[in-house]
Amino acid sequence: MGNITTVILSMMKIGLIGFGGGNALIPVIEKDIVKDKQLVTRAEYEEDIIIANITPGALPVEIAGGIGKRIAGRSGLLLGASAMAFPGAFLTVLCLSMMSGLSDSLLRQVEFLTVGVTAFIACLLTEYVVKTFKNMQTGKHIVAKSVMIIAGVFILTCGKNLYRILGIDVQPFFAISTVYVFIMAFFAIFYTNCIFTKKNVPVVAIICVLYVLCIGKNQIITSLVFRRLLELLMIVLALVGVRKHLSHCEKCSKDAIKELLAELLMLIVATGVTLLAAFLVTDESLVYVGKGFLSSIMSFGGGDAYLTVADGLFVSSAMISEDTFYSSIVPVVNILPGSILCKTLSGIGYYIGFENTGSVLAGCVVALAGFVCSVSASAGVFTAIGCFASQFEQVEAFRMIKKWIRAIVAGLMLTVILSLVYQNCKLGRSIGMDYMPVLCMLCVYIMDLILYFKVKLGHGWIVLISAVASCLCCNFLML
Repeated sequence: MGNITTVILSMMKIGLIGFGGGNALIPVIEKDIVKDKQLVTRAEYEEDIIIANITPGALPVEIAGGIGKRIAGRSGLLLGASAMAFPGAFLTVLCLSMMSGLSDSLLRQVEFLTVGVTAFIACLLTEYVVKTFKNMQTGKHIVAKSVMIIAGVFILTCGKNLYRILGIDVQPFFAISTVYVFIMAFFAIFYTNCIFTKKNVPVVAIICVLYVLCIGKNQIITSLVFRRLLELLMIVLALVGVRKHLSHCEKCSKDAIKELLAELLMLIVATGVTLLAAFLVTDESLVYVGKGFLSSIMSFGGGDAYLTVADGLFVSSAMISEDTFYSSIVPVVNILPGSILCKTLSGIGYYIGFENTGSVLAGCVVALAGFVCSVSASAGVFTAIGCFASQFEQVEAFRMIKKWIRAIVAGLMLTVILSLVYQNCKLGRSIGMDYMPVLCMLCVYIMDLILYFKVKLGHGWIVLISAVASCLCCNFLML
């Protein structure tokens, strides 16, 4: 019981500083749960990262659920996932309920505080990348492959943030979503088993180039049929690559299936209880939670992608007005920590309950149903895929994924740092000061590197010092 309590408290703390998206929290969770508290092994943690990255839903919530499950079984799955998502969702509903009482100047100070938090997150991401290089196995070929993977992932994913920082109003060619990066990486590893020959390298290169042309923001190849055929070819070739090892895989045991069904039943019951309470507030809750579940399992590609999904399901159907969504919910979820999926769904639920009854309490009840729905959907898909993925541990390709996953994630970390810089660029442009918040972020970032690596100050103190320093710095530069 003590360990799961530790997990819950740790996840809530991490959720409270969860700026920069799901990938940004990977090194934060690793530092706290794997290195400091040693609640799970690095191998177990990296296995959860792999599964979370290939499943829809809120990535940090899924990882937290996976850790909770390892510590306390099915109850840990729900508790760990909920603890990670709760701070952001709670703050979102709190801010939305107080919106009318908050002045623009006060909201601006909150944004100035977040500049320091983003600097701290960038500091942790830097440590992750540095450690990845330090932990590389010796040998020229290993190091060269790792550097190529990190650079390749960064180049494929950095375009959107790089163009936005520079103010270039052109659709970037290299702006690939994280999920597509993993699809290509898994295809290459499964097909080749990391044994590169004159026959398989050209095949991988040609297919990946064609796939990038299909999924890139410019969509040079627009045929959906061609893209689906290409994806089918990738699946077939991947299976061909691992076919020799599949015969050694154990079939999913009856006990594993029973445990999975028990976990899914627990998540369904948790959602059903909160849905019943929300339904007593407004009968719109049933459709809202149904769409919330659908939007969660459609959520590939991070927070920005989820906002698009939410727009299509909730705004287009007039369940919530476009003005409310983009003028109230989107700004709030973007300046607060935590999963955008969970925050957005909770915020939409609050307005549905509030607008149908005029009661803040009713809004909170419906928001709770949305929150539990988002957590249950993410945790449910994660544990389902995890159940079957565990049967393939003996396949050499899966061992290769575990071997190279850190290099892939390190490349994503560099893109996340650019994303944090862009958030501060956007803040600067909104107040007519262009790169002023970025300058503050850079100063605080340098300070954080010293506090973290030299002084070795704790996370909590660094976050507090960073937030206060950035607020003072931004206000000073605005004078």
